[in-house]
Amino acid sequence: MHDSLRLSKMHRLPVRLKIAAEKVLSRGAGMKEAVEVLAVAGRTTEHSALLLPVFYAMLDTAVIPELRAPGFVDENIDTARRHATCAVWGIDGVQRVTHVITVAAFSDIWRRCWPWVEFLTEYSMVLALPSSSLRTDTATPPGELPALWLRLLTRLLALCVTLDSAVIGQTRGFRVLLGEAWAHVVHVEPEDAACLQDVAVSLTLIMRSADTDIIGDIAEGAGGKQALATVIVGDLWNSWPDGTEPASSASLRRATSLFAFLRLALDNGLTEELQGEEIVAGLTIACASLSVATRADGMRTELMNDALSLLVQVLDGPWPQVRVAEAIETGLFAVLHTMTRWSSPANTTLLIKLFRDTLPPLLPLRPVAAVLQEALLEVRDMDSAMCIQSPERSSSPNLRYSPSESGPNPRPSMSCTADSEHPDANHVDAHFALLPEQHSPQSISTGAGPGPLGAEPTMTDDPPPLPSVRVTLRPCCFNCWTTESNTWRRSRLSVGKIVCIECGVFERKHSRPRPVQFPCVPPIGLVATKT
Repeated sequence: MHDSLRLSKMHRLPVRLKIAAEKVLSRGAGMKEAVEVLAVAGRTTEHSALLLPVFYAMLDTAVIPELRAPGFVDENIDTARRHATCAVWGIDGVQRVTHVITVAAFSDIWRRCWPWVEFLTEYSMVLALPSSSLRTDTATPPGELPALWLRLLTRLLALCVTLDSAVIGQTRGFRVLLGEAWAHVVHVEPEDAACLQDVAVSLTLIMRSADTDIIGDIAEGAGGKQALATVIVGDLWNSWPDGTEPASSASLRRATSLFAFLRLALDNGLTEELQGEEIVAGLTIACASLSVATRADGMRTELMNDALSLLVQVLDGPWPQVRVAEAIETGLFAVLHTMTRWSSPANTTLLIKLFRDTLPPLLPLRPVAAVLQEALLEVRDMDSAMCIQSPERSSSPNLRYSPSESGPNPRPSMSCTADSEHPDANHVDAHFALLPEQHSPQSISTGAGPGPLGAEPTMTDDPPPLPSVRVTLRPCCFNCWTTESNTWRRSRLSVGKIVCIECGVFERKHSRPRPVQFPCVPPIGLVATKT
């Protein structure tokens, strides 16, 4: 026991407080009134250090084995209730004097608090503690009591973070309790910002633990791995329900711990469950919401990097085209245009990886092609556009994204052009491919004319030529993937698709797709070119 927790200095308390402390520790008549006297005194700093040992003594765990004996609580309900009530008041009292608790003393205090938390959780309905917020009945929803414990332990959790202690996070039972509480809050009380903040603080504490089965313990409390995945994604959607609105200050305060735990979950075998719960859409919307937040709200560049890196991570795996289509549909291209204020070498590298390595091979595939044109329509009228700078340029500490401007009306750097020989480009649900286009910020983009989305040639007027990336959307044959054809035809077999002249003639003549022994590998890819 730490010296600051010993009762040897209790004689230094004023007489009134000393008498109240003796009544409480005897657990006899007048205990309630005595506790109220100590609670009032605990709100001041004058006697906090002397009251801490009293509150600590109220948490004496020596009686717990007797209370847990079979039939003891039922046969001695008054005695059990008296000890339990004293423990609840002891937990409350300790939190009133957290400013005098040291790291060494905190470990001793938690080792007494937690056994009482477990006992009170198990016997709360039987004891029905009077004048206590722990009073519950059979109608209490599952998880409400664990969520209540998080509220009651708020100050201890905050103190644990301040002291940089891992003692709470290393408690397996607490991790299970957190899983129950988190599931309850997300599904039943998603607007309870205070309790969600307690969950975030608890996640921070748990991440400090060196235990290897953190995810398993929290999943046990949440109801299994799939249930935990549902809770994580639900929390994401609750925090950032709309990608067009800036992230709130409350969600930004919780973002670091939520992203850290999500990364741990992905690294520990929850990827498939999370992908099944639309984690891609949730992270895309989170990125969009973060990108339009301000520093006044508490936004930081590191949060943008965390969200982007998680998004890139969840896009990997089997059937990536389905997840990429989901990301595009929920605003992936909008993120490209709105995150200029959070530019950094790390964020630029992630965008290059996403738009050069991950996206291009998937663009000809049907799930992606089906949402691509509409997604580009949504971003073409944005107030500003930008080019992604190359990794070489991103090493500069003064890196900034460079918008491509044309007079007073900036145009998106992601433009869509089609061959002029294709007269119905505006009316065909075409199969498109992204092609790299080299350009200089001081040159004119020489498209073949207005594209199917109305993009026009644009002139950039930036002073220094910077390495950059420009995306051009070109028609792509639905059958052989070629992007080079003098004429494009409507497919007779695939309604709404376009094919090259060779495949179109073959379809008309034979009423079946043209066999392609060596299909063209579409020259798609987003490359960073120095100009």
